[in-house]
Amino acid sequence: KNFFEVTPSDLGLVDVVIGNPPFIRYQQFSGNARNLALTRSREAGVDLSALTSSWAPFFVHSVEFLKAGGRLAMVAPAELAHANYARPVIRHLCESFRAVSILAFDRRIFADLSEDTVLVLAEGKGGEHEKFSLSTVLDIENLPAALNSEIRLSAPDMFSGAVRMIEYFLPERTRQLYKEIQGTKKIGKLGDFANVGIGYVTGANDFFHLNADTARELQIPDKYLAPVVRSGADLQGVFFTRADWKVAADSGTANRLLRISGPPGMLPLSVRGYLARGRRSGIHKRYKCRTRSRWYDVPHVYQADGFLTYMSGGEPRLVADTAGAFAPNTLHIVRMRQDASPAARALAVTWQSRVTKQSCEIEGHSLGGGLLKLEPKE
Repeated sequence: KNFFEVTPSDLGLVDVVIGNPPFIRYQQFSGNARNLALTRSREAGVDLSALTSSWAPFFVHSVEFLKAGGRLAMVAPAELAHANYARPVIRHLCESFRAVSILAFDRRIFADLSEDTVLVLAEGKGGEHEKFSLSTVLDIENLPAALNSEIRLSAPDMFSGAVRMIEYFLPERTRQLYKEIQGTKKIGKLGDFANVGIGYVTGANDFFHLNADTARELQIPDKYLAPVVRSGADLQGVFFTRADWKVAADSGTANRLLRISGPPGMLPLSVRGYLARGRRSGIHKRYKCRTRSRWYDVPHVYQADGFLTYMSGGEPRLVADTAGAFAPNTLHIVRMRQDASPAARALAVTWQSRVTKQSCEIEGHSLGGGLLKLEPKE
């Protein structure tokens, strides 16, 4: 039976709740199950974001089944430590229990899964809140050592987002140094100098992106083809140059975007023929295409001053664009603010600092498999 169909009146209140809820990301957590889960959370006084994964409402609903003085022990994904949508869950736990402890592990609890996890322990349901803490231990076999590594956290700082829990995984001296550096005039946030957003969305990448051989075979004039960088793997070094773009093109990468505006009657015969091929294949009926005034006119194709990797298996890379290229939503587009003092090239160079690399780890979202995700507005 769906957990969210069950209420405390059905089962009665209990002393302890132990659980390992499913970790289903919001893209797959949909339909009636999602709506009911979010409804149960609202009924408990917690308004969760549309970007919420399934584990969060499981936490909130589970608290409702506990008696006064009851305890809770739950497994949660490590994103509890950094996801914005996790903040209301942490607030709810701290407001519901006398003590809340987060246990993180150097070795994965579930070694076969590409998901880092933590344990959440809460006790004293309904009592006045006294403690919110984080402990790090080697593995599940060393749980007693967690008592010796406990760090007290500031619940209000977590609620507001002023501090991310992941900062407390750093040694204390490193954490203090990081705070000191943040307060100097020589350090600024990326958003102070540039606007960062996702690249364009074609709705049919295989149709709108052409390689050199295909463009030549179809006789598509260069004026209707824009240079693009498709992948973070193409961003090596500090600058993305025309030579870099050509290397990717020569390897067969489809890094030319079909960029057309205006009525089709004014287009060359070869271009009209390619659009006709697209219609026969049903490209014009795809969601992103059919919602446009002209299905073949890809919107939001912005000239970039630089590119920032969106998902990174190693270090996130920011490079200056000297090739006059564009990028799809597999990369972030960096555009310098008009009042910004550094140029994109200078920004790309300063990105190499250790402070920046540390900041990416703190501000980014650690995903399964070692990926680090950077969100544009964070």
